[in-house]
Amino acid sequence: MEINREILVQSFREETEECLVQMEQLLLALEARPEDREMLASLFRAAHTMKGNASLLEFSALAGFLHTVEDLLDLCRNHAAALTHEVINILLQSVDAVRQMAGRAIQGDESISAEHLQLGARLAQMTSEF
Repeated sequence: MEINREILVQSFREETEECLVQMEQLLLALEARPEDREMLASLFRAAHTMKGNASLLEFSALAGFLHTVEDLLDLCRNHAAALTHEVINILLQSVDAVRQMAGRAIQGDESISAEHLQLGARLAQMTSEF
């Protein structure tokens, strides 16, 4: 059975956008209820799904960035880090970055902009601080 990459990429595009919309909605809801474990778990699952899908399609830079997002979310989910206003803001910035990076990866451009590299470094720094 031959796998059609175009179909996989189209599925990736659709599922990624659904996950990003879900993440935005959850992050905004978590501003009012940062201790809601179910919303945190859903947020983590969305990032984890996108990371796995990016890895499957060999979008390595995107998968690596999402791994950093996932690490921070895992700390919040396990109460090792507080879901502060600052953390929510950087995660919302990450949603925008993933949307841009995924769009470029789908077009065949896996480069990471300097801005996204800085954001990834900030995510990693926040994770290490906790």
